[in-house]
Amino acid sequence: MNSNRPEDFVDTAVSESAGNVVVLGRQRADKAFVVRDFLERNVVPYAWHDMNRSEHARVLAERLGMSGDVAVTVVLPDCRVLHDPSLIDLALALDLTCPAQSDTYDLVIVGGGPAGLACGVYAGCEGMGVVMIEDDAPGGQAGSTSRIENYLGFPTGVGGAELARRALTQAKGFGVEWLSARVANRLTIEGDWRAVELADGSVIRGRAVLIATGMQWRRHPAPGVDRFVNAGVYYGSCLSEAATVADEDVFMVGAGNSAGQAALAFAEYARSVTMLVRTADLDTMSHYLVERIKACPNISVRTRTEVVESLGDTALAGLVLRDGVSGATETVPAAALYLLIGAKPSTEWCSDLIGCDDHGFVLTGSDVLRNDQRLPIPWPAGRDPLLMETNVPGVFAAGDVRSGSVKRVGSAIGQGAVALQAINEYFASRVTVNG
Repeated sequence: MNSNRPEDFVDTAVSESAGNVVVLGRQRADKAFVVRDFLERNVVPYAWHDMNRSEHARVLAERLGMSGDVAVTVVLPDCRVLHDPSLIDLALALDLTCPAQSDTYDLVIVGGGPAGLACGVYAGCEGMGVVMIEDDAPGGQAGSTSRIENYLGFPTGVGGAELARRALTQAKGFGVEWLSARVANRLTIEGDWRAVELADGSVIRGRAVLIATGMQWRRHPAPGVDRFVNAGVYYGSCLSEAATVADEDVFMVGAGNSAGQAALAFAEYARSVTMLVRTADLDTMSHYLVERIKACPNISVRTRTEVVESLGDTALAGLVLRDGVSGATETVPAAALYLLIGAKPSTEWCSDLIGCDDHGFVLTGSDVLRNDQRLPIPWPAGRDPLLMETNVPGVFAAGDVRSGSVKRVGSAIGQGAVALQAINEYFASRVTVNG
């Protein structure tokens, strides 16, 4: 390189990455992980440069003006440089999202997982004006699954992110608007409209709203865990991280299919993967995954074992484990801890209006009438709630967020399609509620 001009270094960075996005940062830095995870889940190819391991990366960062207080720098294929970008800025720069084209729609779908995507595809197919609001990337938790092997029609399996991106492409083909990296803060009633207020203060109104916000991982209570989130401790499993733990020892907490798939994916790179399970076996995991885990030489399963503390300075370095039978504890070195320990419904943004069961899942259909004492606002007289309709006429729920639903990708997709039929019935006989 003969020039010291910053723009020449940008051109070089882009050309070296074969025209892909370039990400500069440090492996265990929170913001760097968030950016890489967002790109991975949106299936955006990128080249990662770890400044802790590469002198070239450090020189490049300096030439690009990456000062000491900048955690991550992103170089776009068009040579624009973003320092510590927010997810919405990154999404806009990469054309992963766009501003809403209208204030009102036939249908507003909150949540871009399998249920929301399915409903969006079928609603768009029928010519409805549809907008989908997603706070992260398409697919929800399913989108972060390394491989879904029990989904009908894919005998060799399909990556969760790939399935989600295909569905999103299909939805966009039918005119559905996609607003990613947008957070829904509140649901309100405005006469015949159902209004979703976003974190940026904007409001999007629909003749109907579908709640398809799915679930989020439960937080781990052990001391030290929160301190190292995205710095060695991760909720869920980002596949882009698998290669970064090469020849290291990683731990996973969880006994469900997501944990099993993640363990197998990381075992291809890590020196060892240890699954920590509080129960006596893996009886909550699909049989085919259990057999593969048993056959994998660098995966070990420690039953009746739990994490009681996370150790380290600026990043995770070790774990304190406790045997659930003897009560004995031991300290082990750990490069990374992945937590897949069950989930809770994402309903905080609408629970002041929408009725939920004891676990926070949205009540729909006949369950609304059976649980009238727990409803924030009562169901209005005149007709019974439609299938998948909440206690607010015109607001529906589908997928994992719905009370009593089967937590499977195939079930969520089916519910999304069925919800549209109920929405059409609602449009045919409108009931207005004041609230």
